[in-house]
Amino acid sequence: MDDGKFHITVLGSGTSSGVPTIGCKCEVCQSTDPRDKRLRPSILLQFREPAHSNEQGAVPRVVRNIVIDTTPDFRAQVLRTGLERLDAVLYTHAHADHILGLDDVRPFNYFQREVIPLYGTEETFTVIQRVLNTRSRRPNHRSQNSSCALWMASLSCCLGYSSRPFVWNMARERFTDISSEVPLT
Repeated sequence: MDDGKFHITVLGSGTSSGVPTIGCKCEVCQSTDPRDKRLRPSILLQFREPAHSNEQGAVPRVVRNIVIDTTPDFRAQVLRTGLERLDAVLYTHAHADHILGLDDVRPFNYFQREVIPLYGTEETFTVIQRVLNTRSRRPNHRSQNSSCALWMASLSCCLGYSSRPFVWNMARERFTDISSEVPLT
């Protein structure tokens, strides 16, 4: 993978209930063609950052993995692609078929020993907090279960409730509002 170029992997391209759909007898759902076996919609964006510096010092070349939406099929999608690192999750909206795989981000928190930033609109995070019952829970970094603490930190540090465009900021190693990166003229 070349520096600065994106590699896009479609993790799933099925409908909100996947293809085949349970109980459906249509031609596509009954098909034996493997292309008609599709998981729910999600995308993996990968890019290699060139070596650079940030507040902590020099950062070597690294491949960044960003997932768009965590469907209920997220675990199967990750295992199928062999994804071993996750740098961020972007949510397009709060429908169940786009958010209900969020719990499967926890192993990334645990093995990477870091918070996985989540990005989306305020409306999306309001629904995620309601559905996952996280509003009143905050990370307890003294917890014996560091995986849980990191997971809750991911949920509580959601950045940028904004509909404004954003960009990947290499120095900060996260997405930032484009207006803070590019002077508007």
